[in-house]
This record gives sequence, structure tokens and C-alpha cells, in this order.
Amino acid sequence: MPLIEPGSRLKAKLGYRKFLREKLACVVLGDSYHLQHECARVMREFGHEVLMVPLEDKASTMIEGVMRALLALKPDFVLSVNHLGFDSDNALGEILEECEMPTAVWYCDNPMIILEGGGIPAATMTTCFTWERNYMPWLRSRGVEDLHYLPLATDFVQRSHRGGALEYELSFVGDSMQAPMSKYFSRLSKEGKVLARALAVQLGDNRESILEPLKELGLEGSEGESCWDIVAAACWEGTADYRRGLLEVLEQRRLSIFGDEHWGDILPEATCGGRVSYGHDLAAVYGGSAVSINATSLQMTTAVNQRVFDVPASGGFLLTDNQEDVAEHFELSKEAVVYRSPEELVELAGYYLKHERERGKIVARARARIDREHRYIHRVERLLSVMRARHAQ
Repeated sequence: MPLIEPGSRLKAKLGYRKFLREKLACVVLGDSYHLQHECARVMREFGHEVLMVPLEDKASTMIEGVMRALLALKPDFVLSVNHLGFDSDNALGEILEECEMPTAVWYCDNPMIILEGGGIPAATMTTCFTWERNYMPWLRSRGVEDLHYLPLATDFVQRSHRGGALEYELSFVGDSMQAPMSKYFSRLSKEGKVLARALAVQLGDNRESILEPLKELGLEGSEGESCWDIVAAACWEGTADYRRGLLEVLEQRRLSIFGDEHWGDILPEATCGGRVSYGHDLAAVYGGSAVSINATSLQMTTAVNQRVFDVPASGGFLLTDNQEDVAEHFELSKEAVVYRSPEELVELAGYYLKHERERGKIVARARARIDREHRYIHRVERLLSVMRARHAQ
């Protein structure tokens, strides 16, 4: 059986008008990442039809799965998170463009590293959404014309665990970054590793330097290896150093860490609870902690990560680093508390461990704000509105 029919015949089968119906149909590329499931779940709650295509290692198998889904569902658009599902040769992108299939891509990781400096697949049909505003100029330079800011959110409000006795005093949930560091450093030459470590230090001092042109980072013209592997290795090493530096100043006997197995070697005096699955188990940790600590990855210059929404939605109190977007989404001191240095983190953690009533008031106000503005129903509604406005012509 052929992989696909000739492009002209395929285009004829998929050349119907899109976004005419109130209830839409969507093909989601991938089914293993929580954001894919959150989007699919919300769209189904709205009454839209969703078909999720599992990711495949082999590009031809993935393309065949997508083509079968398109022909079976006749969707209004395709949705990808972080361009997952697209192949490095852009075969899928060319097919979607040839068929004039509207495509939405939501970035919640660095698009510069994901695309390795290249162009956007299916550029003329793609609308991009990004959780980090500061990547927007770079995306525009790669040919993205329809580009929108779309922060993360949560729906833990509907499945909060809070109500029982607290199990943890201080908790941190997150990756030590040892695995991605190892992955990217293994690709580098001796010179590349030196450049990556120097860049990691620079990012630790100024995370916005990740946005600078490669020539200004001293990486332009590197031979024999990808400059983007150097950037990725630096980003993960810088984040690892940043998180370790924050957590090690806390009182270790009161700290519980949930993440990969490397934390036991990095902070042996803390209690390491292993990985926690996204959903009820994670909400239970957040809701069962007196104070949760957040240390944002260095790939984010202003944006906030999932924890900023998930923790208070689970009934937990969060101390987060002072990302610019925190103040956009919440009222500081009343709905969110930020720290600006390791010393302030220690001071605030000690204070709020002793003041349960103040924690409770802040959590209640944060949850009310989340329920009004920061659930995935709000984000998906925005995404669908943008797609409909562009393609319902």
C-alpha cells in the first residue's frame, strides 16, 4: 500500500473549507506529553472532535499515521506542541503545506533549539503560539507571520488534593538536568564543551543572553558540530547549576525533592522521593507541601513554567523566582510570592513556614485568579479563536 496518494489527489481530498462548523475537528500530533492531553481534553469538553496520532521514531511511519488521520477525520486543523511529529527533512511540513492544512504549533520549550536555527515547517499554513515572548522576534525572523503569546495554565483546580495533613515542609519538583546535559555534551568536541560551559556561566549571570545572535556568543562558524547542541548543553548545565545553588542553601533536613535519580547524589541530605506523574500524584505533592519551591529553567527569560499555576491550583503555597511574567498573571504579595536571591529564598521560606494563615490567604486568592483566567479552557479557547479568525474565510 503506498504511503500517500500523489499530492494533487490528496489535496483534492483535503481541499474542503475549514472552520465553518461550530464544532471543530483536530488532529493532535503526539499523545505522550501532558500538554497534548490537556489540549485534547479541553477541546473534547467543548464538543470538538480530536484524534491523537502517536509519535513514531521513523519519519515515514509518522507521516503515514498523520495522513491516515487526516483522511479519516477531515480536520479543520493540526496541532503540535513544540513541533513534535515533524521530521528533520520537512516531508510532513511540505505535505501539510501542499494540502493547505491549517497548523497550530504551541511552543513551551526553546524554539531556537527545537528548530536548530532552521525555518518553520509548513510556514504558510502555520500559526505559532509561544509561552515566552522574547522568542517572538527570532520566530518572525524565521518566517512566522502569524504569531501569538500564549502562556501555560493548569486544570488542577478541578482535581485538587488539598484538605488533609501536610506531608512535607519544603518541597521541590523538577529535573536535575543531568540526563539532557549528558545527551548534549556527548555530541560535542573538546572545544565545544569548553564553549558550552562558558555559555552556561554567562546564562547564569544573564539568561537573556540566550537570545543573542550566535556570533555574539562566540559560536558562529563552529565546525563539525551543531551550534545549537552547544546552546542546548549550556542551557541545561546552567539550569542544573542554578537549581542546585538555590536548593543547597535551604535547610536540607526539611527539604523533599521529587525528580530524577541524580538528586540523591547532588543533595544527599535532602529526602528524595523520585519522579511524580503529572496529574493527581503531582497535585498531591503540591497540596501536601507547606512551601513548594520553583526554580525556572534558564531557557525562559521572562515566562513562567507550569508550577506557577499548578501549585496554587492544587491548594499549595509557592515560592517562585522573580520571572517578569509572574507579575502579569498574579498580584505580587497578594496572589504570588517571589524571591530575588538565594538569601531571600531562605528568608521567605522560613517566614512562610511559620505563618500558615498568610499562606492560606495567598493560595485562596491565587486559586480564584487561576479559575478566572489561567485554566487550560482559557488557553484553548484563545488558540481556537485565533485559528478560526485566520482560516474561516
